[in-house]
Amino acid sequence: MGPGSSRDWAAKGPRLLGIRVVIAESFERIHRSKPDWDGDPAAGVSTGRNA
Repeated sequence: MGPGSSRDWAAKGPRLLGIRVVIAESFERIHRSKPDWDGDPAAGVSTGRNA
């Protein structure tokens, strides 16, 4: 029972640790929406044969 939701901190944690870029095949919804609050928009990249 600490301050804030663990899901909320899962999205904020990398930013607070100084991580500026995360490259991944996919992101959970929580990570796609929360970065906007800190001014770091999330972007997706297609990795298929048409990429």
